[in-house]
Amino acid sequence: MNLGVKIIKGCHSEEKHFRQIESDLDDLDAMSWEVGCASEDFAREIESTISNCCHGGTSLFSSDVFGRVDTLVPYVFALLKYVEERKKPVVLAERFEASHYKRIMKLKTDFNQLAGDPSFHFDEIVKRLRNGVQTVMDLYRLRDENIAANVRRKVPARIRELYPELGESVRYGILIGAAHDLEQLLPQAHVSVHENPSETSGLSLLTRLKQRKIDGNEINYIAQHYLLHVVCNVLLDRPAFANGFSEPVISDLHVLQTTYEDMQNFSLRLCRLDSHAVNARKRLTADFLMNHNISILEGNGIVQYAN
Repeated sequence: MNLGVKIIKGCHSEEKHFRQIESDLDDLDAMSWEVGCASEDFAREIESTISNCCHGGTSLFSSDVFGRVDTLVPYVFALLKYVEERKKPVVLAERFEASHYKRIMKLKTDFNQLAGDPSFHFDEIVKRLRNGVQTVMDLYRLRDENIAANVRRKVPARIRELYPELGESVRYGILIGAAHDLEQLLPQAHVSVHENPSETSGLSLLTRLKQRKIDGNEINYIAQHYLLHVVCNVLLDRPAFANGFSEPVISDLHVLQTTYEDMQNFSLRLCRLDSHAVNARKRLTADFLMNHNISILEGNGIVQYAN
């Protein structure tokens, strides 16, 4: 099969992130997106559900494969709606055989613990992120290697099986996060990048700093990751990066300039406050953000959280 591959990189949490890439999908014959660390069996279940829909079967949203509609990340909801309306064939590039699945899930678990660390102690976050970035890099590398191998081996066979009407010349797109290095393993692929630095997490930026892909102050990126966690738990009263929540949109967080001493001082003051001192913790966090020229949280003025 002549598989023409396009790698489409960007953020993937909000509906607007899908709208940014939508025009890249229109000329594709088939596509894939990230179903992080999917097993072979789960990938096949998703593909069969979509193939059934594309060939005149039931709606994707009547299936329990994707979970409850009201719990879907907005990006995924918009993507599934597009696939259903356009009858767009889907064959997932990321799919792990049982022999490799245990290892990849161990890395994914380590990554999730790293991303959602509950500590408010900044020095603990610094230590964990510095030690844990290698885990992130290992996870991305294994996933990219899996995708590249499957594009060469499994994807063509699966397209022939599910969509024989596409023939032997197929334009195939892979939607993937901007931190991945898949183009290094698929050098012939066309690459389209849609990324806003203000919507890139401190953890991803720190990973790329470690990979020597960008310049920057390590502490600023660690501080971004730490503050996202604090904002979720203190100002928004919700778990960080869990239960279907995406990262909060905080204006100007990406240009934060701070120091270890500055963050440590804030961290110590926050930790000294009793967990029941809700309003005092909100005021302290809001004041810190505003003093660093960060003024908007999810469309609302941060000043409201200081009152």
